[in-house]
Amino acid sequence: MHSATPSGHPWHEGVVDRVGVVYHPRHPEAFALAQAIGARLEELQVAHWTSSAFDDGPLTALLPATDLIVSVGGDGTILKTARSVLPTPIPILGVNYGKVGFMAELAPTEVLHELPLLLAGQGWLEERAMLAAWAETGETGGDAPRSPARAAHALNDVVVARAAVGRPIGVSVHLDGEIIATYRCDAVIVATATGSTGYSLSAGGPILPPESDAILLTPVSAHLSLSNAIVLPPTSTITLTVATEHVAALSVDGQGDVTLSDGQQVVVRQSPYRTRFLRHRPRSYFYRALRYHLSPHADPLWSEGDLR
Repeated sequence: MHSATPSGHPWHEGVVDRVGVVYHPRHPEAFALAQAIGARLEELQVAHWTSSAFDDGPLTALLPATDLIVSVGGDGTILKTARSVLPTPIPILGVNYGKVGFMAELAPTEVLHELPLLLAGQGWLEERAMLAAWAETGETGGDAPRSPARAAHALNDVVVARAAVGRPIGVSVHLDGEIIATYRCDAVIVATATGSTGYSLSAGGPILPPESDAILLTPVSAHLSLSNAIVLPPTSTITLTVATEHVAALSVDGQGDVTLSDGQQVVVRQSPYRTRFLRHRPRSYFYRALRYHLSPHADPLWSEGDLR
């Protein structure tokens, strides 16, 4: 049922039987809108469920037979939702209650009106690459996962960073077994195209098209070493080896920091999973959003007639 389709063609075949609505639990406005979306779905006679985006257990139990998830919150809520639906390819419709909203599709004032059109088949699916990452134990030659389930998956980025203020770490980077850089830095970011507008962008990295499969390597505050970001092919296996007298940390999509010690390695490669977004705007929406978010005097993000 969930097959990618070109712009202007229905994003699904048949009927959308069940919709999930997830929200950021610390935003009362997001919860209120999630309830309003549920009421709208009842009017449309579409089965639905509602859950906090951060309740992993209940959310996982609700996913079977779900055809679409509406995520109400900021980009962080979407990132959490994207990880929670794995390994299922359920499309996500983002409603932005956050400060940036690069990944969201609709404003809170639009969703109740646009939802019936989307359920009727309007819109298109955008697929975005993810990363798989794991920290090796260093005790038995590594703890590389033998199945995707043992890795942590990131839609945005994988970051190896210092865990103590004012104490940089050393990170040696190997690409497919060959060393390509050695950094003394605050952090090294391995990002997807989605993550190229996040932490990597603030560190001076380039912006990649959202549907690109390329992998982006960006050092943060590198001292006396290569400071430019590097764009790597999607087939790359990237190994980050930590050199530090202090504590370092591994972060995946900004969540669940894992402590790293001297000599420990983090392996990153493209995930077998992908995130699907339901879109309703033209495919040029991403560049309009860039201009709006990154230019201080940009025109309003959307105007009448932008939605198709």
